Amino acid sequence: MELLKKIQLAPFTSFGLPASASWFCRIRKKPEISEALIFANRRAMELMPLGAGSNVVFTRDFSGLVMKMEMAGIEKIDQGPESVMVRIQAGQDWSSAVEYCLEQGWYGLENLAMIPGTAGAAPVQNIGAYGVEISDSLLDVQATETSTGLEKNFSAEQCAFGYRTSRFKREPGRWIISSITLRLHSSPIVDTSYKALAQKLEDMQIKHPTPQDVYRAVCTIRSTKLPDPSLVGNVGSFFTNPVVSDEKFEELRKQHGEIPAFEADHGGVKIAAAWLIDTCGFKAYEKGPVGVHGAQPLVLVNNGGATGKQVLALADEIRQAVKNRFGIVLEYEPRII
Repeated sequence: MELLKKIQLAPFTSFGLPASASWFCRIRKKPEISEALIFANRRAMELMPLGAGSNVVFTRDFSGLVMKMEMAGIEKIDQGPESVMVRIQAGQDWSSAVEYCLEQGWYGLENLAMIPGTAGAAPVQNIGAYGVEISDSLLDVQATETSTGLEKNFSAEQCAFGYRTSRFKREPGRWIISSITLRLHSSPIVDTSYKALAQKLEDMQIKHPTPQDVYRAVCTIRSTKLPDPSLVGNVGSFFTNPVVSDEKFEELRKQHGEIPAFEADHGGVKIAAAWLIDTCGFKAYEKGPVGVHGAQPLVLVNNGGATGKQVLALADEIRQAVKNRFGIVLEYEPRII
């Protein structure tokens, strides 16, 4: 394992914001995780695993060790009459993993197509899209505790998943994820419960969609609504959809009319944050080198030369406007450093 000093992080993140790491290493084999932990712990140094850098916003330099997770690979470890168990290494590109599983006839991830990032980051955020979350398929997460170097397997229940969160997100810096295990379907099963997905399939004149159809529909939707991070710096959705009580939602409806919303998994009502932001007048809004994407108000973009502090300033401005108008505090989806 090679340790590098004072490495610029912009090339390793999808937002492309200026920041440096005091130390940097690439993790390509599992034993290198232990090597990195020993190096950092002996120096009482902060650690940060980094996948594709698609869910982090650097507002400052990082005075610790950044571990670029590059362990890749996908393997079938068991198969029954109706399901297949698949292990994916933490550094595996998520989009290619979804595509590969579909090609093998391992179904269940189609709705999560084209989400940028790596497999190791997927359970941290409990990534989700179009009615499906990674927690729906996840069996376990293998991780190493940074303070002790001990490995542990977490069941889905032990991951304490919630809407765009998990124990790993709530305990930043404590765990280094090395792999995840999923239980997928070995026969075609599709989930078209999400309204926008069902509408897209109808537009495509598909009455009996296959997993391949769902995959194509999701890719089409995402391609038209979200900017390509390789062309325009961004981290996808910057805000999560807020969940309010039934009473609060009725109050908002009386004041503002119809509001795009849907029932939350554990009670309450989930309101479309994009609608809140758009209603406050921020769609396609620009402030210096930072802006709000014209097709999707949830996405903040780096138009060139933006800093993390400028991104955060715009995000704070949006939050304040939504709070003032609706009494709702939006939560950030990416990790802010």
